[in-house]
Amino acid sequence: KQSMSISVDPLFRKDDVDEATQKAKCKLQMKFRLESTAPHWITAPDYFMLVHNGRSFKIDVDPTKLPPGVHTAKVCGYDT
Repeated sequence: KQSMSISVDPLFRKDDVDEATQKAKCKLQMKFRLESTAPHWITAPDYFMLVHNGRSFKIDVDPTKLPPGVHTAKVCGYDT
């Protein structure tokens, strides 16, 4: 079993530089429901709060019960 850190950074338009827009960016808070496409070997937190300067969360990967070969999975975030 291995833990990994996933970083998420919001992307903002570079042409919005007025003061009101900058203040709105600083207030950014988005809550996401996280879901692994392979919950039997990749576990992620249930929820994640994204703020203006980015944030990270940890996932656990346990491939010990997988058959040999290449495997892929995703952790998807859904706006709540």
